[in-house]
Parts: sequence; C-alpha cells; structure tokens
Amino acid sequence: MKKISIYSRGSCDASTRIGFYASQLEYNGRLKNIQGNLSDTTANRCVIVGCIEAVSLLKEACDVEIFTSTKIGVEKYALDKGVNKDLIGELIKLLITKGCKYQFTTLEGQGDWINKKICNNG
Repeated sequence: MKKISIYSRGSCDASTRIGFYASQLEYNGRLKNIQGNLSDTTANRCVIVGCIEAVSLLKEACDVEIFTSTKIGVEKYALDKGVNKDLIGELIKLLITKGCKYQFTTLEGQGDWINKKICNNG
C-alpha cells in the first residue's frame, strides 16, 4: 500500500468569512499541490475541505497521514460532537470508501512550516 502524506493549511478573513485552503500530497518524493477558495467559512473548515479535496484525488487505497497545524476536531467527531463534524464525517467516510488506512497528525505551532512546504513545493 502506498504511503501518502497530505499537508493542509487554511485561512479565513473573519470579517468577510472568505477563506482559502492549500494542500499538498506527497508520495515517494513526488508532490501535487491543490488550492481553492471558500465563502461563508472558517479557517478550520478550509483546512478540512483541503484534506477532503486532497483525498478525493487518490486513485487507489493508500496509507494516508494527514498533517495540519491545528486540531480539526477528529477527537470530538469520535464523540459525535464538534462544530465541524459534518466535514470530518465526510473526510473519514471518503477515506474509508477509498479503502485507505489513515491517521491525523497535528503539528501545533507549525503553520508557517506547513505553509512554506506547500508554497515551495516541498
């Protein structure tokens, strides 16, 4: 099973609620970047949508590790709680449907590093 790393970053203007996500898939030294804009959102929702969009690109079952700089609510989802449980549920369902093994890793305080990694292609 291929080992894929996904890095996801999101930001949002609190006054306009317009957000942006950037994600990077990494496999065996090869990189693929994706990005998008969202409206009526939050920064965490942008991060999660970036993860969903990245996972949707997988063409086969993989061993996936998802890296974010902030907790996105996976623990709360397991307790059927959390403001973003709709998106977390969608992400986990997508991973399961694709037959992926998965884990989530939070690199707290490393948002700038993740951002540079994505923006500099590695």
